[in-house]
Amino acid sequence: MTPDAIAQLDLAVRGGALALIAMWIAILLFNYRGALAGRTAVLMLALVGSHVVATSDVLFPVQGLDRIPLAVAASLVTTGFWLFALCWFNDETKIDASSWTIAGFAVLPIAANVYLEASGEGSPLWLQAGVRAIMSGFALAGLWEAWRGRRDDLIEARRRFRLVLIGTIGIFAILINGTEIVASLGVFASSYASLAVETAILLLCLAFAAAALDFRTANLFAATGTEQTGEQAVHDTDLAERILHHMEREKAWRDEELTVAKLASQLGLQEYRLRRLINRGLGHRNFAAFLNRYRIKEVCDALDDPGQAGVPISTIALDAGFGSLGPFNRAFREAQGMTPSEYRARGLADSEHG
Repeated sequence: MTPDAIAQLDLAVRGGALALIAMWIAILLFNYRGALAGRTAVLMLALVGSHVVATSDVLFPVQGLDRIPLAVAASLVTTGFWLFALCWFNDETKIDASSWTIAGFAVLPIAANVYLEASGEGSPLWLQAGVRAIMSGFALAGLWEAWRGRRDDLIEARRRFRLVLIGTIGIFAILINGTEIVASLGVFASSYASLAVETAILLLCLAFAAAALDFRTANLFAATGTEQTGEQAVHDTDLAERILHHMEREKAWRDEELTVAKLASQLGLQEYRLRRLINRGLGHRNFAAFLNRYRIKEVCDALDDPGQAGVPISTIALDAGFGSLGPFNRAFREAQGMTPSEYRARGLADSEHG
């Protein structure tokens, strides 16, 4: 293939990718701008679009230091992917300070690398390698977010989506880094590497568009599911009540190893059926969040009890079913807006004044 043909094909692929990215950003802003996962998806897509533009001398002919802002954004694609995966798969309502700090530290070496390249000084190999390692690390972290919570995900479409599409995005991000590294070493022409990367991005945009058609409801980032009517709705309501009664009677949440499969076995239900009931009937998107509602209530009752003032908070948390203190402290703070120690102190103070 001649260089001119490669250049024309590369430009056509970039144009197609940018059109799809623009379409999905518009859809996300129109339908899901109120959801954090929707906004982080827009951020991720915007960073991908920056990469498509910044790596083309035709689309972005700017030279020198003026290249820095867009070039830095282009290098933060996997960081955006990680933030999106973190928010969507964990149903986060905000990005905590530690996550912003991690993302912020990634900007420093990336900006330094881009500055040295744009200024003409040339970036040292160790810095280039460090930037590639950071980018691959964020891609792997995003894959981990997709993988670790798969069993607790109560949204059937999202469970399929996370393992197929998002996993593919993470793998492609790693492959893109590898391709560019190999190209920089001169193993094959950089024009072929560029075309391969942009083709991968275009295919991913197409895959995202196709897979998103599976979300026929507003369930993509915010809602809990599709409401049912008639006899099926009545039947599901009865089963949902049965789940609640079982939880209250057996205090099943105290089992730190309780899974959807285990609870389904206790109730004599099929696992997919239980997932749908907890999601659509009880309004939960995540099984861990469903259990934590009971666990946090039990912990709060114990912390409010003057008779248990001498019981360590860690003991109360473990007895309520939390497997470790890290997840407990995070879940408690999200639910109550304060630490367990602050909650206990306030409750005991109120009881003394009462």
